[in-house]
Amino acid sequence: MSAHPEFADRRTAKQIDGQTVDGWFTEDFTLDELRTLRAVERIPALRRATPGSTAATRCRRFGEILDLAERLTGELGRTIGVYPETKTPQLPRLDRAATGA
Repeated sequence: MSAHPEFADRRTAKQIDGQTVDGWFTEDFTLDELRTLRAVERIPALRRATPGSTAATRCRRFGEILDLAERLTGELGRTIGVYPETKTPQLPRLDRAATGA
């Protein structure tokens, strides 16, 4: 995000698990804005075998990941599972409570 001056005003601090965290948070962006970004492996030396670790990858919607898993299941002849992980799932709920939304 720091490489995107158009999002500089979105940097903020939030309380997460009792700690103040300074940065950018996905819930402060629209899906269209997030899709303009590219995901890059943040520790490529540690995860060299990660597909796409050296190339920027477009942020994908969950449905696209499910479609990919289904396609690969057919191509590889074995089930490809998807295990979603939520990061601090209570954060959006806490934000709504704080703003009265």
